[in-house]
Amino acid sequence: MLESREVGIRTVDEWRGLWKEHRTGALPDVDFSKSMVVGVFSGSRPTTGCRVEIVSISHVGGVVVVEYRERTPAPDALVAQMLTSPFHLVSVPRKSGVFRFKRLVPPG
Repeated sequence: MLESREVGIRTVDEWRGLWKEHRTGALPDVDFSKSMVVGVFSGSRPTTGCRVEIVSISHVGGVVVVEYRERTPAPDALVAQMLTSPFHLVSVPRKSGVFRFKRLVPPG
């Protein structure tokens, strides 16, 4: 079972390690002198229709704030019963500071 996880990556070695844990195939090229990668992994979910989305990244007082939202299907939605592992990775301009992840409550 995959665990939920929040990551901030600033080196190619960290990037290789994360990619190897979660994906196969060619490692996407990231210039870590100018960029960094942030990601959120929801962990294992029992159905399709679950997703996670990074909605904003800001730099506030030496802290990289990553806001994200997780969504699950409506109770009456028709979804396949199978294990899924939603995640979202983004490459953004490099900033210094510690990472702070904030899960937002879905609207409505």
